[in-house]
Amino acid sequence: MLQKDVISSIKSLQASIWDSEVHTRDFVASSNSELMQNVQNNIWDSEGHTKDLISALQYQMNVSLQYQMNVSLQCIYILGTPFSSNLGDIAQTIAIKAWCKKYYPTHKIIEIPSPKWIGYDLVSLYRTINENMREHDKIIIQGGIRISDLYENESFVFKSAISCFSDKQIIVFPTTISFSSEEVANQFAEYSDIHGQVTLLARDEYSAKYAKSIFKNTKIMLCPDIVHFLYDKVVVCDSDIERDVLFVKRDFDKENLVSSEDCIKIFDDCGYSYKSTDTVLSLNPDFIHGHAEKILRRELAFYASSKVVVTDRMHGMIFALLAKTPVIVLPTSTGKTQNSVSFYSKNVYLCSDISRLSALLEKVIKTGWVDFSDTEVNALMKEFEKIKEMV
Repeated sequence: MLQKDVISSIKSLQASIWDSEVHTRDFVASSNSELMQNVQNNIWDSEGHTKDLISALQYQMNVSLQYQMNVSLQCIYILGTPFSSNLGDIAQTIAIKAWCKKYYPTHKIIEIPSPKWIGYDLVSLYRTINENMREHDKIIIQGGIRISDLYENESFVFKSAISCFSDKQIIVFPTTISFSSEEVANQFAEYSDIHGQVTLLARDEYSAKYAKSIFKNTKIMLCPDIVHFLYDKVVVCDSDIERDVLFVKRDFDKENLVSSEDCIKIFDDCGYSYKSTDTVLSLNPDFIHGHAEKILRRELAFYASSKVVVTDRMHGMIFALLAKTPVIVLPTSTGKTQNSVSFYSKNVYLCSDISRLSALLEKVIKTGWVDFSDTEVNALMKEFEKIKEMV
């Protein structure tokens, strides 16, 4: 109740700050005073910090409640589940939980999300969990692009876990491994190697080879992205073909290499009907998390209603496969799309040169979807059976 009272008080303070900010803005507009403009900016900063504090306290309450409810059970802790509206990341969580339910059906699954507020004291939270863990409890870190310095909140979870669960085995589910410099790579390797009980599942051959060259006391295993585990497990509604191309494209982020405008010009010049989308949805994250599997099924039906998917999103590629739609993959700066193509013998086509896109579209649309054999699907699932031996 104390934390709820604190949050209520802070929200009242936030409302007062907002009112003050409005009055200050009106005064600034009439006075055009540089001094008052600085005052307004400071108040705006204070409001932002207050929002962060509310988010941190709400996060702590939610995690504490979930943890306290399950303290007497054998548990699997999944660290770093997403708080965003990125459906690819959310699909990873769905798949990890499905994997846990299959191989550890008696364990309780506890999600410990990445905090919205990067300054949140994860170390204290993780230490509390560590102190109360039992012998057969498990620690899993959700993958993605976790072993990298590209996104601070991703690496923050890994570093905090390494420092807190020093006597526990930690397994990082399939992830891209990419660093901006050799110095940063060596720092990550040192964290992990000193711990000595870390297993990294690399989701492409390049990441696996790269990791083995820098990590000396860390287990490295090649394993496809965990969302593949959902193949034939998610029911995709039958959909009529509504367009030639579904264009699933990131825009203006750190991994972008190919411009959307260049691709769209090719679609137009070739006369293909298309629709643009992204794996980051324009929905409230809380709503997505409350209806995650339903939304995933809806999105897969959307993919299935196209003749071909063109994407530079890792999970755009995998969603196309789940929806049994052929996909043309565009490269990214981290290599996580182009380096994953080698897993597939059919239905996935790499377009490393945008000038080839027109010809490739014609070829893929003409070929259509080619079913994977039972042998191929079983071989894929066996990759995930191997993880059980590591946990």
